[in-house]
Amino acid sequence: SCRNDLIALVEGDPAHPPGLYIVDHKTASRFDELTLTCWENEGGIIQQVDVFEAALPDHPALQSYGPLQGVIVNLIGKQKSPALYRAYVHPTAFQVDQHRRDLPVWRAQRDLAVALGVFPRARAGCATRFGKCDHWDHCRGDEA
Repeated sequence: SCRNDLIALVEGDPAHPPGLYIVDHKTASRFDELTLTCWENEGGIIQQVDVFEAALPDHPALQSYGPLQGVIVNLIGKQKSPALYRAYVHPTAFQVDQHRRDLPVWRAQRDLAVALGVFPRARAGCATRFGKCDHWDHCRGDEA
């Protein structure tokens, strides 16, 4: 849906530039390195920046507070002892531009699959730490 949980004005944090940030709240079953450090290249985060910049280029808040500085990801851990973690993400202009150029390619691939009635299987996600994909039997050939 790419809706924003919160838009915040951050000031007084010497580790990050002051200004507007999109704040996204997420949950995680565990706090491993991947969960804590890989937000810089996450498509949903880059998409939020792209949509914000495209939809609000002349918004009065941008005139008052300056350009969007990035995204704050607030992670709530679902461990036995709940944990909190905050990641500041600053997608580059290159990443946002590349994302914009990639979207039509993905749309075209989807449209081609619909036109041909053939949907290629992406088998990398067949079995993960969350178990088997819902389509496991179909892709394995147990169903027609």
